[in-house]
Amino acid sequence: MDPESVSISADSSIDEDGRKGVGIKIQSASSEINVFLPLKDVDALSSLGSWADRSRRMGTCAGADCFWSIEHGVISILVGHDDETWDFGFWFAEGNLRQLIQEAESVSKSAA
Repeated sequence: MDPESVSISADSSIDEDGRKGVGIKIQSASSEINVFLPLKDVDALSSLGSWADRSRRMGTCAGADCFWSIEHGVISILVGHDDETWDFGFWFAEGNLRQLIQEAESVSKSAA
């Protein structure tokens, strides 16, 4: 798989339960995903592992849980009931992880 290049942005957000968090938008030429990431999950972005190490459940998208993992240089975000019976996914190059972390941390510091 050759993931497309993406643009990443993050803004302060509040979920339907009133929890503060980070709204993350990851956008490619052909698709986009918007994830609400609670403030408590921002630090976990820097410790993503492979599927063999178990995916990390962090945030929500379209009312469903997001499961994150890195495998062979590609970050996967799977959205759905769990990481085996997911409804849709978004994939992008691991090289974008540093920007994603920087954007999320910057917003979370101002939101806390």
